[in-house]
Amino acid sequence: FLLFFLRSELAEEVLGDLGEKFDAVRARHSLRRAQHNYWYQVFRYLRPFAVKRIRSNSILYPMIRHNFLISFRLLLKNKGFSALNIGGLALGMTVAMLIGLWIADEFTFNRHHEHYDRLVQVLTLDQEDGIWEVNDSHVGMAGVFMSENYSNYFEYVSSTFYRPGPQLFEVGDLVSEEMGYVFQEDFPEMVSLEMLVGTRAGLEDPSGILISRSLAQKYFGEQDPMGQFITLNTKREMVVKGVFEDLPQNSTWGDAQFFLSMALAYNENNPYAWDNWNMKLYAKLQENVAMEDASLAIKEMLLPHMDFGDEPRTLFLHPMEDWHLRSTFENGVPSTSPRMKYIRLYAIIGVLVLLIAFINFVNLNTARFQQRGKEVGVRKTMGSYRSQLVSQYLSESTLYSLAAFILSLVIVWAVLPGFNVLASKQLTLPVSSLIFWGLGIGSVLLSALLAGSYPATF
Repeated sequence: FLLFFLRSELAEEVLGDLGEKFDAVRARHSLRRAQHNYWYQVFRYLRPFAVKRIRSNSILYPMIRHNFLISFRLLLKNKGFSALNIGGLALGMTVAMLIGLWIADEFTFNRHHEHYDRLVQVLTLDQEDGIWEVNDSHVGMAGVFMSENYSNYFEYVSSTFYRPGPQLFEVGDLVSEEMGYVFQEDFPEMVSLEMLVGTRAGLEDPSGILISRSLAQKYFGEQDPMGQFITLNTKREMVVKGVFEDLPQNSTWGDAQFFLSMALAYNENNPYAWDNWNMKLYAKLQENVAMEDASLAIKEMLLPHMDFGDEPRTLFLHPMEDWHLRSTFENGVPSTSPRMKYIRLYAIIGVLVLLIAFINFVNLNTARFQQRGKEVGVRKTMGSYRSQLVSQYLSESTLYSLAAFILSLVIVWAVLPGFNVLASKQLTLPVSSLIFWGLGIGSVLLSALLAGSYPATF
């Protein structure tokens, strides 16, 4: 993309600088942030000094330039009409864009995990009063037994307490409640936790704790957090064994500020027991193992060890891609979740709002162009070709549509902080996404074509 518009004499130097900046940002921050910064730097080169000059003997470029210059003058001349037309389309694009960002965030839930397609949750299926029910609670021993006896199917198996809760942290004079999870020591490796300081093996020490980047900044500032002590619930000293990058909000563990080892709880209530139904169970499949095969292998894993009477409880695997939007079951069968219904509803609303904005944009342009019938007649009398009139009116509608798109980007950027609070999200404009720009440019061209097609052929 950069080489498409960059001057050839600058290419080698610019590409080298961008590569060095990418490596420097990647060393200090996450891969995603480095990628965003890279694209930001690329777009900064869209300036006159760096862009290739188009040299051509064709009259096409001067004609297009002339058409847009005339269109811009008409836009300034008819300020009231221009504001109404551009503002209406911009508002429609803004609503559609916000809804689109929200839907995209829902569909990318958990996808930041490196082995997203191999992570599963173990669920139970049992029958009560003739109705099949799906549950996610397990006995503590299930994870241990599964890890020891089904290692050919699972690379990692990790349990966590069913209902995690905030813990009281104390560092010096700073005391606050923080949200976190208690997992078996393999969990950081299982989910490929991105470590900034320390290693993923930090939970192998029962007194070790892994904290998020924001938590490290909150309690230790510019100090090195490694080896620092945190008093947990006023009675237990924990040692910081590592700092991980903040997990994105659209994640199952997006609210996690720390992770503790299950070994810490072992001495308190022995979570690894066959009668402790207080666990959730997650696993990572071995490479090249089909989820269906692994699910079938553990289906009756509990039966030899527990007495369920006449209604035995079986197990099955639920893939990570279904945790957020397809986690509702009716009589043991997957059904459309309420969240998916909302997504479909909002998608329909977004399309309708954008369609109404397009129709309004087309009607206003058509009405305005009809008032210019005399101008068309004069230009034809003076010898203007039909193609020249078509290009002029399409240029005008394209300029209006492009202005509306740019205005919608500004509005979205301005309202996103408030929208995030309202929707409990952490949405940003995906300026590095080719899909985003493709849809945006497509909307501009479509609205311009619809608005300019009638007057252009009038």
